[in-house]
Amino acid sequence: MSGHIGVNNRKEEVRPQLPPQAEATVPRARIHSDTIMEVFGRLEDYFRESRPYLGGDTAIESVARHLFTNKAYVSRAVQRFTGLNYCQYVNRFRVLYAVELYRQNPVLRMNELAQMSGFNSIASFNISFRAVMNQSPGEWSRKYRASLKQA
Repeated sequence: MSGHIGVNNRKEEVRPQLPPQAEATVPRARIHSDTIMEVFGRLEDYFRESRPYLGGDTAIESVARHLFTNKAYVSRAVQRFTGLNYCQYVNRFRVLYAVELYRQNPVLRMNELAQMSGFNSIASFNISFRAVMNQSPGEWSRKYRASLKQA
């Protein structure tokens, strides 16, 4: 024997390993809360001013590039300040825009509102509308029209 360790006369590489309980105590990189707040402010401004949710590219990667940051920062900012995930955040803007459109023109049909507010399907519009407004688009529009008659 020549004194080598391993199979086929190659030395085995030994990698240090942390014990399982030590892995939990190793701090992960943290995103500074001032940075998150600043990213969220830029995101809110961009969505309010440019309205990318109406037909532009709302992929989180594209929005992050527009804000000169990365998708982790955008995602963390949305979660921290709204409690929503990014898709829910985008759809919330779309629903609120649909409500605004309907208030301006209550003869619009729901499928028209869905399309005009950036939804690709009436099903996703209905699901998102219910999540944001706690009622279906039809229920909400009936109540809204009834309130107009009473006023």
